[in-house]
Amino acid sequence: MIDVGSLDPARSPLLAGATMIGATLYNAYVREILGKKTSGRVLNVGAGGDSATYRYDLRLRNTEYHTLEPTGAGNPTYVADARDMPSVPSEYYDWVIASAVLEHVDDMHAVVREMTRVLKPDGCVYLLVPFHNDLHFTQSYSDYWRVSPFGFRKLLEPAYAIEEVEYWGDCVIDPVAIAVVARKGAGKSESTSRLFYIDGGLDSTHRYISGDMPFRWTMPIWRLRIDGLEYCMKVMDFRSKFFSDTKQSLTSRVADRLMFHQIGILESTLVITNEESLLVRSTS
Repeated sequence: MIDVGSLDPARSPLLAGATMIGATLYNAYVREILGKKTSGRVLNVGAGGDSATYRYDLRLRNTEYHTLEPTGAGNPTYVADARDMPSVPSEYYDWVIASAVLEHVDDMHAVVREMTRVLKPDGCVYLLVPFHNDLHFTQSYSDYWRVSPFGFRKLLEPAYAIEEVEYWGDCVIDPVAIAVVARKGAGKSESTSRLFYIDGGLDSTHRYISGDMPFRWTMPIWRLRIDGLEYCMKVMDFRSKFFSDTKQSLTSRVADRLMFHQIGILESTLVITNEESLLVRSTS
């Protein structure tokens, strides 16, 4: 086995001890996809322990990488509430990232206002929230919200143009999580919708794995030919027509599976092992 400690810290460890599959997939995503989009000054709000463990400061392209937490645990750059962070300078950052943060704050609008303030004109936000997922909370924080693509539009427009909507899970209409990339002050634009296909959906993401055991996972990445919300409407129409024609009912998930390959285009596959990850582009 490769000596993980000898690898470039930007590429290791991918599996640090025991972790859930969902966290491993996200860390590989940061390494291979999100990190190649970011640039300039990056602020990671609610970065948590993963930022240091998985060296997001190296995996996200940046000239400066800063973190914000409500306490001093993990030595963040700023100790502040995401709803009010006066110590963070205005219009300073090129990217602001918040992964699995918004569901834990009681005022998402206040957080977005502060992100907008500290972001440069034409800068980008990346926001990820759970959707079809278990409640996750501790005595120190709660779990308040789930956000649909409709909700993201309400939350971000007109200050942002949403450039990409990511659906994570085994179907678009009932995803485990949803993420968006949005650009500040860009006006309305066509967004791209993608499905990061996780075989087994929620049950798989919550399964524990260990870095001491052999691990290999492939995650196909599908681009939708149409907007994801338009696709979901087509799924509903398909269900209605199927019932009208056959007098038999379909669940939305079954209808999604029957329709998806008419709409989805396989772009690439993220291949993940204990030590490495690789984004393989589709040749079709």
